[in-house]
Amino acid sequence: RASMMTEIRSFLGLAGQRGRRKYKIGHKIPLVALLTLHSLYFVLLKTVMAGRKPGLIALFDLDDTLTAPRKVATPSMLEFIKELRKVVKIGVVGGSDFSKISEQLGKTVINDYDYVFSENGLVAHKDGKLIGTQSLKSFVGDEKLKEIINFTLHYIADLDIPIKRGTFIEFRNGMLNVSPIGRNCSQEERDDFEKYDKVHNIRPKMVSVLREKFAHLNLTFSIGGQISFDGGNDHEIYESERTTVMAVRKPGVIALFDVDGTLTAPRKVATPSMLEFIKELRKVVTIGVVGGSDLSKISEQLGRTVINDYDYVFSENGLVAHKDGKLIGTQSLKSFVGDEKLKEFINFTLHYIADLDIPIKRGTFIEFRSGMINVSPIGRNCSQEERDEFEKYDKVQNIRPKMVSVLREKFAHLNLTFSIGGQISFDVFPQGWDKTYCLRYLDEFSEIHFFGDKTYKGGNDHEIYESERTVGHTVTSPDDTVEAV
Repeated sequence: RASMMTEIRSFLGLAGQRGRRKYKIGHKIPLVALLTLHSLYFVLLKTVMAGRKPGLIALFDLDDTLTAPRKVATPSMLEFIKELRKVVKIGVVGGSDFSKISEQLGKTVINDYDYVFSENGLVAHKDGKLIGTQSLKSFVGDEKLKEIINFTLHYIADLDIPIKRGTFIEFRNGMLNVSPIGRNCSQEERDDFEKYDKVHNIRPKMVSVLREKFAHLNLTFSIGGQISFDGGNDHEIYESERTTVMAVRKPGVIALFDVDGTLTAPRKVATPSMLEFIKELRKVVTIGVVGGSDLSKISEQLGRTVINDYDYVFSENGLVAHKDGKLIGTQSLKSFVGDEKLKEFINFTLHYIADLDIPIKRGTFIEFRSGMINVSPIGRNCSQEERDEFEKYDKVQNIRPKMVSVLREKFAHLNLTFSIGGQISFDVFPQGWDKTYCLRYLDEFSEIHFFGDKTYKGGNDHEIYESERTVGHTVTSPDDTVEAV
Protein backbone atom coordinates (compact mmCIF):
# COMPACT_ATOMS: atom_id res chain seq x y z
CA ARG A 1 0.00 0.00 0.00
CA ALA A 2 2.82 2.37 0.88
CA SER A 3 4.51 1.68 -2.43
CA MET A 4 1.26 2.21 -4.34
CA MET A 5 0.61 5.50 -2.53
CA THR A 6 4.05 6.69 -3.62
CA GLU A 7 3.16 5.80 -7.21
CA ILE A 8 -0.17 7.63 -6.99
CA ARG A 9 1.48 10.73 -5.56
CA SER A 10 4.02 10.65 -8.35
CA PHE A 11 1.25 10.12 -10.93
CA LEU A 12 -0.70 13.11 -9.62
CA GLY A 13 2.29 15.38 -9.34
CA LEU A 14 2.01 15.60 -5.57
CA ALA A 15 5.03 16.49 -3.48
CA GLY A 16 4.69 15.32 0.11
CA GLN A 17 6.17 15.99 3.49
CA ARG A 18 5.62 12.44 4.72
CA GLY A 19 6.11 13.17 8.41
CA ARG A 20 3.52 15.98 8.59
CA ARG A 21 1.23 14.41 5.95
CA LYS A 22 1.02 17.66 4.02
CA TYR A 23 0.89 17.48 0.23
CA LYS A 24 1.11 20.27 -2.28
CA ILE A 25 -0.34 20.04 -5.77
CA GLY A 26 2.55 20.13 -8.20
CA HIS A 27 2.86 23.20 -10.41
CA LYS A 28 3.80 21.21 -13.52
CA ILE A 29 0.60 19.14 -13.59
CA PRO A 30 -2.50 21.08 -12.41
CA LEU A 31 -5.06 18.87 -10.71
CA VAL A 32 -7.87 20.03 -13.00
CA ALA A 33 -5.90 18.84 -16.03
CA LEU A 34 -5.67 15.38 -14.53
CA LEU A 35 -9.39 14.97 -14.02
CA THR A 36 -9.76 13.34 -17.45
CA LEU A 37 -7.89 10.43 -15.86
CA HIS A 38 -10.01 10.41 -12.73
CA SER A 39 -11.54 6.96 -13.37
CA LEU A 40 -8.11 5.34 -13.10
CA TYR A 41 -7.36 7.41 -10.05
CA PHE A 42 -10.56 6.22 -8.35
CA VAL A 43 -9.53 2.58 -8.81
CA LEU A 44 -6.11 3.23 -7.33
CA LEU A 45 -7.43 5.38 -4.53
CA LYS A 46 -10.04 2.85 -3.45
CA THR A 47 -7.43 0.10 -3.47
CA VAL A 48 -5.19 2.12 -1.20
CA MET A 49 -7.77 3.73 1.06
CA ALA A 50 -10.39 1.00 1.46
CA GLY A 51 -8.79 -0.09 4.71
CA ARG A 52 -8.40 3.40 6.19
CA LYS A 53 -9.31 3.95 9.78
CA PRO A 54 -11.80 6.66 10.78
CA GLY A 55 -10.45 10.04 11.78
CA LEU A 56 -9.19 11.14 8.36
CA ILE A 57 -10.51 14.08 6.31
CA ALA A 58 -9.55 15.66 2.99
CA LEU A 59 -10.05 19.43 3.28
CA PHE A 60 -10.04 21.55 0.13
CA ASP A 61 -9.61 25.22 -0.67
CA LEU A 62 -11.95 26.59 -3.34
CA ASP A 63 -10.49 29.01 -5.93
CA ASP A 64 -7.62 27.49 -7.93
CA THR A 65 -8.11 24.17 -6.11
CA LEU A 66 -11.62 22.88 -6.74
CA THR A 67 -12.49 25.59 -9.28
CA ALA A 68 -10.84 28.18 -11.46
CA PRO A 69 -10.97 31.62 -9.74
CA ARG A 70 -14.61 32.62 -9.15
CA LYS A 71 -15.80 29.97 -11.63
CA VAL A 72 -18.27 27.13 -11.26
CA ALA A 73 -16.90 23.66 -10.55
CA THR A 74 -16.73 21.43 -13.62
CA PRO A 75 -18.89 18.28 -13.86
CA SER A 76 -15.73 16.16 -13.69
CA MET A 77 -14.69 17.84 -10.44
CA LEU A 78 -18.13 17.31 -8.92
CA GLU A 79 -17.94 13.64 -9.88
CA PHE A 80 -14.45 13.42 -8.42
CA ILE A 81 -15.66 14.79 -5.08
CA LYS A 82 -18.64 12.45 -5.09
CA GLU A 83 -16.42 9.40 -5.61
CA LEU A 84 -13.78 10.56 -3.14
CA ARG A 85 -16.40 10.97 -0.45
CA LYS A 86 -17.12 7.24 -0.63
CA VAL A 87 -13.75 6.48 0.92
CA VAL A 88 -12.89 9.50 3.07
CA LYS A 89 -14.60 12.41 4.77
CA ILE A 90 -14.28 15.62 2.82
CA GLY A 91 -14.59 19.29 3.62
CA VAL A 92 -14.21 22.64 1.89
CA VAL A 93 -12.98 25.88 3.40
CA GLY A 94 -13.15 29.22 1.62
CA GLY A 95 -12.77 32.87 2.47
CA SER A 96 -15.96 33.75 0.61
CA ASP A 97 -19.36 33.83 2.25
CA PHE A 98 -21.68 30.84 1.95
CA SER A 99 -23.71 32.29 -0.93
CA LYS A 100 -20.60 32.66 -3.13
CA ILE A 101 -19.35 29.16 -2.28
CA SER A 102 -22.80 27.84 -3.22
CA GLU A 103 -22.58 29.64 -6.58
CA GLN A 104 -19.34 27.79 -7.34
CA LEU A 105 -19.99 24.33 -5.86
CA GLY A 106 -23.76 24.17 -6.14
CA LYS A 107 -26.76 24.90 -3.98
CA THR A 108 -26.52 21.48 -2.30
CA VAL A 109 -22.94 22.08 -1.20
CA ILE A 110 -23.69 21.61 2.52
CA ASN A 111 -25.02 18.14 1.73
CA ASP A 112 -22.35 17.26 -0.84
CA TYR A 113 -19.53 17.74 1.68
CA ASP A 114 -19.24 16.52 5.26
CA TYR A 115 -17.96 19.92 6.35
CA VAL A 116 -18.41 23.32 4.71
CA PHE A 117 -16.49 26.21 6.21
CA SER A 118 -17.36 29.59 4.71
CA GLU A 119 -15.55 32.80 5.66
CA ASN A 120 -12.57 30.68 6.73
CA GLY A 121 -14.75 28.64 9.10
CA LEU A 122 -16.38 31.58 10.85
CA VAL A 123 -19.59 30.07 9.50
CA ALA A 124 -19.41 26.29 9.85
CA HIS A 125 -21.68 23.51 8.59
CA LYS A 126 -21.43 19.80 9.35
CA ASP A 127 -23.64 17.15 7.74
CA GLY A 128 -25.84 19.89 6.31
CA LYS A 129 -26.40 21.67 9.61
CA LEU A 130 -25.01 24.92 10.99
CA ILE A 131 -22.69 24.14 13.90
CA GLY A 132 -21.03 27.48 14.59
CA THR A 133 -20.70 31.15 13.70
CA GLN A 134 -18.52 34.06 14.74
CA SER A 135 -19.50 37.68 14.19
CA LEU A 136 -16.91 40.34 13.39
CA LYS A 137 -19.36 43.03 14.47
CA SER A 138 -19.77 41.65 17.99
CA PHE A 139 -16.09 40.75 18.30
CA VAL A 140 -14.57 44.07 17.18
CA GLY A 141 -17.40 46.53 17.85
CA ASP A 142 -18.98 49.17 15.66
CA GLU A 143 -16.66 52.03 16.58
CA LYS A 144 -13.50 50.12 15.70
CA LEU A 145 -15.18 48.83 12.54
CA LYS A 146 -15.98 52.38 11.47
CA GLU A 147 -12.38 53.40 12.18
CA ILE A 148 -11.08 50.64 9.89
CA ILE A 149 -13.67 51.30 7.18
CA ASN A 150 -13.17 55.08 7.13
CA PHE A 151 -9.38 54.81 6.88
CA THR A 152 -9.64 52.17 4.15
CA LEU A 153 -12.10 54.23 2.10
CA HIS A 154 -9.78 57.25 2.25
CA TYR A 155 -6.84 55.06 1.22
CA ILE A 156 -8.67 53.63 -1.81
CA ALA A 157 -9.99 57.06 -2.79
CA ASP A 158 -6.41 58.38 -2.88
CA LEU A 159 -5.05 55.31 -4.67
CA ASP A 160 -3.82 56.00 -8.22
CA ILE A 161 -4.66 52.91 -10.25
CA PRO A 162 -5.91 52.62 -13.87
CA ILE A 163 -9.58 51.94 -13.07
CA LYS A 164 -11.97 51.63 -10.15
CA ARG A 165 -15.38 50.01 -10.07
CA GLY A 166 -17.52 49.32 -6.96
CA THR A 167 -17.84 47.18 -3.83
CA PHE A 168 -14.46 48.13 -2.45
CA ILE A 169 -15.34 46.83 1.01
CA GLU A 170 -17.58 43.81 1.44
CA PHE A 171 -18.80 43.21 4.98
CA ARG A 172 -19.23 39.55 5.75
CA ASN A 173 -20.28 37.79 8.93
CA GLY A 174 -16.76 37.25 10.18
CA MET A 175 -14.48 39.41 8.05
CA LEU A 176 -14.07 42.39 5.78
CA ASN A 177 -13.05 41.78 2.18
CA VAL A 178 -11.18 44.73 0.66
CA SER A 179 -10.61 45.24 -3.06
CA PRO A 180 -8.65 48.28 -4.33
CA ILE A 181 -10.26 48.00 -7.80
CA GLY A 182 -13.69 46.92 -6.50
CA ARG A 183 -15.36 43.53 -6.77
CA ASN A 184 -17.83 44.78 -9.44
CA CYS A 185 -15.13 44.64 -12.11
CA SER A 186 -15.41 42.30 -15.09
CA GLN A 187 -13.33 39.13 -15.46
CA GLU A 188 -11.13 40.89 -18.01
CA GLU A 189 -10.56 43.73 -15.54
CA ARG A 190 -9.77 41.19 -12.80
CA ASP A 191 -7.13 39.59 -14.99
CA ASP A 192 -5.61 42.97 -15.87
CA PHE A 193 -5.53 44.08 -12.23
CA GLU A 194 -3.90 40.83 -11.15
CA LYS A 195 -1.06 41.46 -13.62
CA TYR A 196 -0.84 45.12 -12.56
CA ASP A 197 -0.76 44.13 -8.89
CA LYS A 198 2.10 41.70 -9.43
CA VAL A 199 4.21 44.56 -10.78
CA HIS A 200 3.09 47.40 -8.51
CA ASN A 201 2.27 45.45 -5.34
CA ILE A 202 -0.94 47.39 -4.76
CA ARG A 203 -2.41 44.88 -2.32
CA PRO A 204 0.78 44.07 -0.39
CA LYS A 205 1.50 47.78 0.09
CA MET A 206 -2.06 48.43 1.24
CA VAL A 207 -1.93 45.50 3.64
CA SER A 208 1.33 46.79 5.07
CA VAL A 209 -0.18 50.21 5.77
CA LEU A 210 -3.32 48.76 7.32
CA ARG A 211 -1.40 46.25 9.42
CA GLU A 212 0.72 49.02 10.90
CA LYS A 213 -2.20 51.42 11.36
CA PHE A 214 -4.38 48.86 13.13
CA ALA A 215 -1.73 46.83 14.94
CA HIS A 216 -3.64 47.36 18.20
CA LEU A 217 -6.60 45.36 16.85
CA ASN A 218 -4.55 42.20 16.20
CA LEU A 219 -6.01 41.66 12.74
CA THR A 220 -4.91 39.16 10.13
CA PHE A 221 -4.63 40.29 6.52
CA SER A 222 -4.85 37.52 3.94
CA ILE A 223 -4.33 38.23 0.22
CA GLY A 224 -6.38 35.86 -1.92
CA GLY A 225 -7.88 35.58 -5.39
CA GLN A 226 -7.06 38.14 -8.04
CA ILE A 227 -8.27 41.48 -6.72
CA SER A 228 -8.82 41.52 -2.96
CA PHE A 229 -7.70 40.61 0.52
CA ASP A 230 -9.50 39.66 3.69
CA GLY A 231 -9.21 41.37 7.03
CA GLY A 232 -10.63 39.59 9.94
CA ASN A 233 -10.52 36.79 5.17
CA ASP A 234 -38.31 23.68 -18.26
CA HIS A 235 -38.18 26.27 -20.99
CA GLU A 236 -40.10 24.11 -23.58
CA ILE A 237 -42.98 23.51 -21.18
CA TYR A 238 -43.02 27.15 -20.29
CA GLU A 239 -43.13 28.17 -23.93
CA SER A 240 -45.98 25.77 -24.52
CA GLU A 241 -47.95 27.22 -21.64
CA ARG A 242 -47.09 30.72 -22.73
CA THR A 243 -48.46 30.16 -26.23
CA THR A 244 -51.78 29.20 -24.69
CA VAL A 245 -51.66 32.10 -22.24
CA MET A 246 -50.96 34.82 -24.77
CA ALA A 247 -53.83 33.80 -27.07
CA VAL A 248 -56.37 35.40 -24.72
CA ARG A 249 -54.38 38.52 -23.84
CA LYS A 250 -55.61 42.04 -24.35
CA PRO A 251 -53.41 43.48 -27.12
CA GLY A 252 -51.57 46.79 -26.76
CA VAL A 253 -51.68 46.79 -22.95
CA ILE A 254 -48.84 46.12 -20.52
CA ALA A 255 -48.67 46.17 -16.73
CA LEU A 256 -45.21 47.33 -15.66
CA PHE A 257 -44.11 46.87 -12.05
CA ASP A 258 -41.40 48.26 -9.80
CA VAL A 259 -39.78 45.63 -7.51
CA ASP A 260 -38.99 46.84 -3.96
CA GLY A 261 -42.09 48.03 -2.14
CA THR A 262 -44.30 47.03 -5.08
CA LEU A 263 -43.91 43.33 -5.82
CA THR A 264 -41.83 42.58 -2.73
CA ALA A 265 -41.02 44.09 0.62
CA PRO A 266 -37.68 45.98 0.39
CA ARG A 267 -34.92 43.52 -0.59
CA LYS A 268 -37.15 40.57 0.30
CA VAL A 269 -38.21 37.57 -1.77
CA ALA A 270 -41.62 37.69 -3.44
CA THR A 271 -44.25 35.71 -1.54
CA PRO A 272 -45.82 32.59 -3.09
CA SER A 273 -49.13 34.45 -3.28
CA MET A 274 -47.52 37.30 -5.27
CA LEU A 275 -45.86 34.86 -7.66
CA GLU A 276 -49.22 33.15 -8.21
CA PHE A 277 -50.88 36.56 -8.74
CA ILE A 278 -48.34 37.47 -11.45
CA LYS A 279 -48.78 34.08 -13.11
CA GLU A 280 -52.57 34.55 -13.30
CA LEU A 281 -52.31 38.20 -14.40
CA ARG A 282 -50.05 37.20 -17.26
CA LYS A 283 -52.88 35.16 -18.74
CA VAL A 284 -54.81 38.34 -19.58
CA VAL A 285 -52.17 41.05 -20.06
CA THR A 286 -48.51 41.45 -20.98
CA ILE A 287 -46.41 42.07 -17.88
CA GLY A 288 -43.01 43.56 -17.21
CA VAL A 289 -40.81 44.48 -14.30
CA VAL A 290 -38.39 47.41 -14.05
CA GLY A 291 -35.93 47.79 -11.19
CA GLY A 292 -32.85 49.81 -10.37
CA SER A 293 -30.94 46.73 -9.24
CA ASP A 294 -28.94 44.49 -11.52
CA LEU A 295 -30.41 41.24 -12.84
CA SER A 296 -28.79 39.07 -10.18
CA LYS A 297 -30.51 40.97 -7.36
CA ILE A 298 -33.85 41.04 -9.16
CA SER A 299 -33.47 37.28 -9.66
CA GLU A 300 -32.86 36.85 -5.93
CA GLN A 301 -36.19 38.54 -5.21
CA LEU A 302 -38.40 37.30 -8.06
CA GLY A 303 -36.74 33.94 -8.77
CA ARG A 304 -34.05 32.58 -11.03
CA THR A 305 -36.54 32.10 -13.88
CA VAL A 306 -37.59 35.76 -13.77
CA ILE A 307 -36.67 36.48 -17.41
CA ASN A 308 -39.06 33.70 -18.44
CA ASP A 309 -41.75 34.50 -15.86
CA TYR A 310 -42.23 38.05 -17.21
CA ASP A 311 -42.56 39.20 -20.82
CA TYR A 312 -40.14 42.07 -20.17
CA VAL A 313 -37.47 42.35 -17.50
CA PHE A 314 -35.70 45.70 -17.26
CA SER A 315 -32.81 45.66 -14.79
CA GLU A 316 -30.84 48.80 -13.96
CA ASN A 317 -33.80 50.93 -15.10
CA GLY A 318 -33.84 49.20 -18.48
CA LEU A 319 -30.16 49.68 -19.26
CA VAL A 320 -30.11 45.89 -19.40
CA ALA A 321 -33.30 44.71 -21.16
CA HIS A 322 -34.76 41.24 -21.65
CA LYS A 323 -37.82 40.28 -23.72
CA ASP A 324 -39.24 36.75 -23.86
CA GLY A 325 -36.20 35.48 -21.99
CA LYS A 326 -33.67 36.99 -24.41
CA LEU A 327 -31.33 39.97 -24.04
CA ILE A 328 -32.47 42.75 -26.37
CA GLY A 329 -30.34 45.71 -25.26
CA THR A 330 -27.63 47.02 -22.94
CA GLN A 331 -26.04 50.36 -22.15
CA SER A 332 -22.70 50.78 -20.39
CA LEU A 333 -21.93 53.57 -17.91
CA LYS A 334 -18.21 52.91 -18.31
CA SER A 335 -18.20 53.55 -22.06
CA PHE A 336 -20.59 56.50 -21.75
CA VAL A 337 -18.83 58.42 -18.96
CA GLY A 338 -15.24 57.17 -19.17
CA ASP A 339 -12.90 55.80 -16.55
CA GLU A 340 -11.27 59.08 -15.52
CA LYS A 341 -14.59 60.76 -14.72
CA LEU A 342 -15.75 57.60 -12.99
CA LYS A 343 -12.67 57.59 -10.77
CA GLU A 344 -13.17 61.27 -9.98
CA PHE A 345 -16.70 60.57 -8.81
CA ILE A 346 -15.81 57.40 -6.92
CA ASN A 347 -12.86 58.96 -5.09
CA PHE A 348 -14.87 61.96 -3.92
CA THR A 349 -17.73 59.73 -2.79
CA LEU A 350 -15.42 57.43 -0.84
CA HIS A 351 -13.93 60.43 0.97
CA TYR A 352 -17.40 61.75 1.75
CA ILE A 353 -18.56 58.45 3.24
CA ALA A 354 -15.34 58.03 5.19
CA ASP A 355 -15.90 61.45 6.81
CA LEU A 356 -19.60 60.81 7.43
CA ASP A 357 -20.54 60.54 11.10
CA ILE A 358 -23.34 57.96 11.32
CA PRO A 359 -23.96 55.28 13.97
CA ILE A 360 -22.66 52.29 12.00
CA LYS A 361 -21.00 51.42 8.71
CA ARG A 362 -20.70 48.06 7.01
CA GLY A 363 -19.45 47.38 3.45
CA THR A 364 -20.29 47.76 -0.25
CA PHE A 365 -20.71 51.52 -0.10
CA ILE A 366 -20.38 51.86 -3.87
CA GLU A 367 -21.75 49.19 -6.18
CA PHE A 368 -20.77 49.54 -9.82
CA ARG A 369 -23.44 48.23 -12.17
CA SER A 370 -23.61 48.11 -15.95
CA GLY A 371 -25.52 51.35 -16.31
CA MET A 372 -25.32 53.08 -12.95
CA ILE A 373 -23.57 53.46 -9.63
CA ASN A 374 -25.42 52.64 -6.42
CA VAL A 375 -24.23 54.54 -3.35
CA SER A 376 -25.06 53.53 0.22
CA PRO A 377 -23.79 55.62 3.18
CA ILE A 378 -24.19 52.68 5.60
CA GLY A 379 -23.15 50.00 3.08
CA ARG A 380 -25.30 47.37 1.39
CA ASN A 381 -23.87 44.55 3.52
CA CYS A 382 -25.89 45.66 6.54
CA SER A 383 -28.52 43.37 8.03
CA GLN A 384 -32.27 43.89 7.58
CA GLU A 385 -32.49 45.22 11.12
CA GLU A 386 -29.72 47.71 10.37
CA ARG A 387 -31.50 48.72 7.14
CA ASP A 388 -34.66 49.44 9.08
CA GLU A 389 -32.77 51.49 11.68
CA PHE A 390 -30.90 53.49 9.04
CA GLU A 391 -34.13 54.24 7.17
CA LYS A 392 -35.58 55.76 10.36
CA TYR A 393 -32.33 57.64 11.06
CA ASP A 394 -32.21 58.95 7.48
CA LYS A 395 -35.75 60.32 7.68
CA VAL A 396 -34.68 62.47 10.63
CA GLN A 397 -31.10 63.34 9.67
CA ASN A 398 -31.54 63.47 5.85
CA ILE A 399 -28.23 61.67 5.29
CA ARG A 400 -29.01 60.66 1.70
CA PRO A 401 -30.68 63.93 0.59
CA LYS A 402 -27.73 65.94 1.97
CA MET A 403 -25.21 63.68 0.27
CA VAL A 404 -27.10 63.85 -3.03
CA SER A 405 -27.13 67.65 -2.78
CA VAL A 406 -23.35 67.78 -2.34
CA LEU A 407 -22.68 65.33 -5.17
CA ARG A 408 -25.13 67.04 -7.53
CA GLU A 409 -23.33 70.37 -7.04
CA LYS A 410 -19.82 68.89 -7.18
CA PHE A 411 -20.47 66.94 -10.40
CA ALA A 412 -22.90 69.26 -12.16
CA HIS A 413 -20.63 69.15 -15.23
CA LEU A 414 -21.33 65.42 -15.67
CA ASN A 415 -25.12 65.90 -16.01
CA LEU A 416 -25.92 63.07 -13.62
CA THR A 417 -29.25 62.08 -12.14
CA PHE A 418 -29.45 61.11 -8.47
CA SER A 419 -32.38 58.91 -7.51
CA ILE A 420 -33.08 57.92 -3.90
CA GLY A 421 -34.64 54.47 -3.63
CA GLY A 422 -35.07 51.64 -1.18
CA GLN A 423 -34.05 52.05 2.44
CA ILE A 424 -30.33 52.73 2.43
CA SER A 425 -29.03 53.93 -0.94
CA PHE A 426 -29.41 56.07 -4.04
CA ASP A 427 -28.64 55.50 -7.72
CA VAL A 428 -26.44 57.70 -9.89
CA PHE A 429 -26.71 57.66 -13.67
CA PRO A 430 -26.60 60.01 -16.69
CA GLN A 431 -29.67 62.17 -17.27
CA GLY A 432 -32.38 60.24 -19.08
CA TRP A 433 -31.18 56.91 -17.73
CA ASP A 434 -33.97 56.72 -15.14
CA LYS A 435 -36.79 54.19 -15.43
CA THR A 436 -38.24 56.00 -18.45
CA TYR A 437 -35.26 54.51 -20.34
CA CYS A 438 -37.13 51.19 -20.56
CA LEU A 439 -40.04 52.81 -22.45
CA ARG A 440 -38.00 52.80 -25.69
CA TYR A 441 -38.59 49.04 -25.81
CA LEU A 442 -42.38 49.36 -25.42
CA ASP A 443 -43.41 51.27 -28.56
CA GLU A 444 -45.90 48.54 -29.52
CA PHE A 445 -48.02 49.30 -26.45
CA SER A 446 -50.65 52.04 -26.47
CA GLU A 447 -51.48 51.61 -22.79
CA ILE A 448 -48.66 51.24 -20.26
CA HIS A 449 -49.76 50.91 -16.64
CA PHE A 450 -46.90 51.52 -14.21
CA PHE A 451 -47.09 50.52 -10.54
CA GLY A 452 -44.53 51.87 -8.07
CA ASP A 453 -44.12 53.04 -4.48
CA LYS A 454 -41.54 55.82 -4.76
CA THR A 455 -43.44 58.04 -7.20
CA TYR A 456 -42.76 61.27 -5.30
CA LYS A 457 -40.29 63.87 -6.62
CA GLY A 458 -36.79 62.55 -5.99
CA GLY A 459 -37.98 58.95 -5.75
CA ASN A 460 -36.71 56.44 -8.27
CA ASP A 461 -40.22 55.85 -9.69
CA HIS A 462 -41.06 59.54 -10.18
CA GLU A 463 -39.99 60.09 -13.80
CA ILE A 464 -41.74 57.03 -15.25
CA TYR A 465 -44.81 57.70 -13.09
CA GLU A 466 -45.04 61.24 -14.47
CA SER A 467 -44.27 60.24 -18.07
CA GLU A 468 -46.93 61.07 -20.67
CA ARG A 469 -46.57 57.54 -22.00
CA THR A 470 -47.69 55.82 -18.80
CA VAL A 471 -50.75 55.55 -16.61
CA GLY A 472 -49.20 55.85 -13.15
CA HIS A 473 -50.38 54.03 -10.05
CA THR A 474 -48.89 54.76 -6.62
CA VAL A 475 -48.84 51.79 -4.25
CA THR A 476 -47.62 51.37 -0.69
CA SER A 477 -46.94 47.64 -0.43
CA PRO A 478 -47.22 44.34 -2.34
CA ASP A 479 -50.72 43.83 -0.92
CA ASP A 480 -51.68 47.31 -2.12
CA THR A 481 -50.32 46.44 -5.58
CA VAL A 482 -52.67 43.47 -5.83
CA GLU A 483 -55.58 45.70 -4.80
CA ALA A 484 -54.59 48.43 -7.29
CA VAL A 485 -54.41 46.01 -10.23
